[in-house]
Amino acid sequence: MGILRFCFALTALWAVIHVLAPVPVEYFAPMRDYAQVVRDTGITPGALYYTDVTQSNDAEMNNRDSLRYFARRSVGPAVFVFLAGYFMVLLCLLIRRRKK
Repeated sequence: MGILRFCFALTALWAVIHVLAPVPVEYFAPMRDYAQVVRDTGITPGALYYTDVTQSNDAEMNNRDSLRYFARRSVGPAVFVFLAGYFMVLLCLLIRRRKK
Protein backbone atom coordinates (compact mmCIF):
# COMPACT_ATOMS: atom_id res chain seq x y z
CA MET A 1 0.00 0.00 0.00
CA GLY A 2 2.85 2.39 0.83
CA ILE A 3 4.62 1.69 -2.47
CA LEU A 4 1.39 2.29 -4.36
CA ARG A 5 0.97 5.70 -2.66
CA PHE A 6 4.60 6.55 -3.40
CA CYS A 7 4.18 5.67 -7.10
CA PHE A 8 0.96 7.69 -7.25
CA ALA A 9 2.73 10.69 -5.67
CA LEU A 10 5.60 10.46 -8.16
CA THR A 11 3.17 10.21 -11.07
CA ALA A 12 1.18 13.19 -9.80
CA LEU A 13 4.38 15.21 -9.34
CA TRP A 14 5.54 14.32 -12.86
CA ALA A 15 2.14 15.35 -14.27
CA VAL A 16 2.21 18.69 -12.47
CA ILE A 17 5.73 19.50 -13.64
CA HIS A 18 5.52 18.26 -17.25
CA VAL A 19 1.82 18.60 -18.09
CA LEU A 20 0.22 21.34 -15.98
CA ALA A 21 3.12 23.75 -15.43
CA PRO A 22 3.84 24.44 -19.14
CA VAL A 23 0.21 25.39 -19.85
CA PRO A 24 0.30 28.92 -18.31
CA VAL A 25 3.57 29.64 -20.11
CA GLU A 26 1.79 29.68 -23.45
CA TYR A 27 -1.04 31.96 -22.28
CA PHE A 28 0.82 34.45 -20.04
CA ALA A 29 2.89 36.84 -22.18
CA PRO A 30 5.78 37.59 -19.77
CA MET A 31 6.30 33.88 -19.09
CA ARG A 32 6.10 33.12 -22.82
CA ASP A 33 8.74 35.77 -23.59
CA TYR A 34 11.01 34.47 -20.84
CA ALA A 35 10.62 30.90 -22.10
CA GLN A 36 11.46 32.03 -25.64
CA VAL A 37 14.64 33.77 -24.46
CA VAL A 38 15.67 30.65 -22.55
CA ARG A 39 15.07 28.52 -25.67
CA ASP A 40 16.93 30.93 -27.97
CA THR A 41 20.01 31.31 -25.78
CA GLY A 42 20.18 27.67 -24.72
CA ILE A 43 20.28 28.57 -21.03
CA THR A 44 19.56 25.97 -18.42
CA PRO A 45 16.89 27.71 -16.29
CA GLY A 46 18.43 26.51 -13.03
CA ALA A 47 21.74 28.14 -13.98
CA LEU A 48 20.15 31.60 -14.04
CA TYR A 49 20.33 31.77 -10.26
CA TYR A 50 24.08 31.44 -10.38
CA THR A 51 26.75 33.26 -12.35
CA ASP A 52 27.30 30.25 -14.63
CA VAL A 53 25.45 32.13 -17.35
CA THR A 54 26.93 35.24 -18.94
CA GLN A 55 23.53 36.96 -19.07
CA SER A 56 23.16 36.59 -15.32
CA ASN A 57 26.58 38.11 -14.67
CA ASP A 58 25.94 40.95 -17.15
CA ALA A 59 22.59 41.72 -15.52
CA GLU A 60 24.20 41.86 -12.09
CA MET A 61 26.93 44.23 -13.29
CA ASN A 62 24.36 46.48 -15.00
CA ASN A 63 22.29 46.57 -11.82
CA ARG A 64 25.32 47.51 -9.72
CA ASP A 65 26.31 50.25 -12.17
CA SER A 66 22.75 51.61 -12.19
CA LEU A 67 22.75 51.85 -8.42
CA ARG A 68 26.24 53.31 -8.26
CA TYR A 69 25.81 55.94 -10.97
CA PHE A 70 22.16 56.83 -10.37
CA ALA A 71 21.44 60.35 -11.65
CA ARG A 72 20.34 62.52 -8.77
CA ARG A 73 18.66 65.87 -9.15
CA SER A 74 19.30 68.49 -6.57
CA VAL A 75 16.07 69.83 -5.15
CA GLY A 76 16.13 73.30 -3.70
CA PRO A 77 14.63 74.27 -0.35
CA ALA A 78 11.77 76.07 -2.09
CA VAL A 79 10.26 72.73 -3.10
CA PHE A 80 10.26 71.53 0.50
CA VAL A 81 8.67 74.78 1.70
CA PHE A 82 5.99 74.49 -0.96
CA LEU A 83 5.23 70.86 -0.07
CA ALA A 84 5.13 71.64 3.66
CA GLY A 85 2.69 74.52 3.02
CA TYR A 86 0.56 72.36 0.73
CA PHE A 87 0.23 69.60 3.32
CA MET A 88 -0.49 72.11 6.09
CA VAL A 89 -3.34 73.59 4.05
CA LEU A 90 -4.71 70.08 3.43
CA LEU A 91 -4.46 69.28 7.13
CA CYS A 92 -6.30 72.48 8.05
CA LEU A 93 -9.06 71.70 5.56
CA LEU A 94 -9.44 68.18 6.95
CA ILE A 95 -9.60 69.47 10.53
CA ARG A 96 -12.25 72.06 9.61
CA ARG A 97 -14.30 69.46 7.79
CA ARG A 98 -14.25 67.18 10.85
CA LYS A 99 -15.43 69.98 13.14
CA LYS A 100 -18.53 70.59 11.01
